[in-house]
Amino acid sequence: MKKFLLLLMFASSAWADDWTREDTYRQIAITTLQVVDWGQTRYIAKHPEFHEVNPLIGSHPSIGRVNNYFAVSIPANWAISALFSRRYRETWQYARGAAQLSLILYNRRIGIGMEF
Repeated sequence: MKKFLLLLMFASSAWADDWTREDTYRQIAITTLQVVDWGQTRYIAKHPEFHEVNPLIGSHPSIGRVNNYFAVSIPANWAISALFSRRYRETWQYARGAAQLSLILYNRRIGIGMEF
């Protein structure tokens, strides 16, 4: 996994163009939303009456599987954002943030809390 993360970081630094302060702000907002999702997913893992909808980690993931997923997902999202040219990066970041926020709000509405 460490090699994968290093490859993503190298790729993003090799191909990214003109990363702006605003790109960083948007990416920090996305990361914050991902951390909230992480806490909600850990809650799901500890409460079998709920199920996870992300097929990559399964309906009833273990805490370890949840932690591993987010340990890869968060830096991968930074790398993906950096790989986009400036022309498309902002659109990607807003779309990613909106999707993440939508899932968090839905989880909250159905009673899913956060646990770390």
